[in-house]
Amino acid sequence: MKRNTKKTRKSRRKQAQAMKHIMQQPSLTPPANRLYKDRLFHMLFSDKAALLSLYNALNGTDYDNPEDLTITTLENAIYMGMHNDVSCILFSEINLYEQQASLCPNIAFRSLLYIADTLRGLTVDNDIYSSTIIPLPTPHFVTFYNGVDPMKEDEMVLNLSDAYEVPTDQPELELTVRVLNINPGYNEVLLESCAILKQYMQFVTKVRECIDILTAKTSDTPLPYMDRLRVAISEAVDYCITQGILDDFLKKHRSEVIAVTLYEYSEEEHRRIQERDKTALKEQLAEAQSSLKQSESKLAETETNLKQSESKLAEAETNLKQSESKLAEAETNLKQSESKLTQAIQNTIAMLQSMDYDDSFIRSKLCEIYQLSEADAMERLRKYNFYI
Repeated sequence: MKRNTKKTRKSRRKQAQAMKHIMQQPSLTPPANRLYKDRLFHMLFSDKAALLSLYNALNGTDYDNPEDLTITTLENAIYMGMHNDVSCILFSEINLYEQQASLCPNIAFRSLLYIADTLRGLTVDNDIYSSTIIPLPTPHFVTFYNGVDPMKEDEMVLNLSDAYEVPTDQPELELTVRVLNINPGYNEVLLESCAILKQYMQFVTKVRECIDILTAKTSDTPLPYMDRLRVAISEAVDYCITQGILDDFLKKHRSEVIAVTLYEYSEEEHRRIQERDKTALKEQLAEAQSSLKQSESKLAETETNLKQSESKLAEAETNLKQSESKLAEAETNLKQSESKLTQAIQNTIAMLQSMDYDDSFIRSKLCEIYQLSEADAMERLRKYNFYI
């Protein structure tokens, strides 16, 4: 498909001029705390012919003139610790492509910052407050994922609105990124449609294979990680050259490819260590929180038991006071009963004596009437006679 019109050539010239302004403009985003290192994906697809083949594979087109592309990659900008690999404009559409070895949820936000700087550079000569609309290239965002963390689907979509603290069905600012899994067994039609992308993944797969083999061989006599990486990458480069995988590119840029691949994998290992340490810290924190909760639960249980004990003690004290009160009442009643019994006995003695009965008869009647013992009846009669 060809579109070499005068209008297109004029548009490319304007875009090229605008890109000069981009390089001269300060970034809208703060620099990251590490130096930017080139990446193999960026090296491969900085070539216009390779980039056009990738565009055609993604969009089902067959454009054949690489000069229709305008490269808009911001070579001197670092965005949130990650350089955008390659971006280009083709027929008023801007395409931002990035390779990722980790599933980062902030790709959409990072892409927003990147496209803002790019569009600012493209429109630097325009008055954004004028009454005339400024035409903007239509943006498309694609991330190629080839990390070892599992991504089971061929493609997933990340939206900027996914990060909004207040969810909304109709976000007023949205940006969508397609994340394509290019690991073996995924998006095979895409890989077959772009030879460079396919061979890039064959090289990446071979590097991982060589690392695993070398790690197994040196398990008894551990080789320093960076040395092991360097040897494995060199072996992968040699293998791919003999197999016709990126052979011309690898022959021409062998030392640079080894250097950037070494950096990428050491960076990936560093990220894994950080993630592992972060996971371990989270587990320790979770364990500490669990222990704290158990301690709090035991403390609460102890406090509950203490309150129950205090309640039972208070209840026992109340019962004791009630028992003492009842005992005092019983003693009072007993004294009253004893007093009444004494009075009744005295009345009986007085009545029998007035009838001239002798003491022996009176004692027997007292025992009979009041169920007294012989001795008790005698004592009560003696006391009565004494006092009268």
